[in-house]
Amino acid sequence: MHDFIAGQVDTLIISMLLGAVLCFGYDIIRCIRRMISHNYFFIALSDLFFWLLAACVTIASVNRYNYGSFRFYIFIGMVIGALVYHYTISKVFMYFADYMIGFIKKLGKKCNKVLKNVRKKFRITLKTKNR
Repeated sequence: MHDFIAGQVDTLIISMLLGAVLCFGYDIIRCIRRMISHNYFFIALSDLFFWLLAACVTIASVNRYNYGSFRFYIFIGMVIGALVYHYTISKVFMYFADYMIGFIKKLGKKCNKVLKNVRKKFRITLKTKNR
C-alpha cells in the first residue's frame, strides 16, 4: 500500500512540474508576440497550436508516468503547478523578458540608423565616382 501512495505522490509532483513547464512554454509564446506584432488570426493559430501540443504532452506524460490512467489529481496538480509558476516565476521571467525585448528593439533601431547613414554615404561616394 505504501508503494501505491508513493507512486501517486510522485505522479502528483510530476503533474505539478508539467503544469509549470506548460506555463513556461506559453510565456515563450507571449515573448514572441511582444517581439513581433501579430494579428488576431495568427494569435488564434498559435494558441490552437499550443493547446494541441499541450494536450499531446499531457497525454504522453500520463501515459508514461501513470500507465495511461487519467486521474483527477493529475489535472489538479497541473493547475496547482501552473498557478504557482504564474504567480511566482512567470512575473520575474516576463519582467526580464520585457527588459531584454526593449533593449534589443532599441539596439535594432540604433543599428538601423547607423546602416542608413552608411548606405547614404556609400551612395554619395558612388555617385561622385561615377561622374
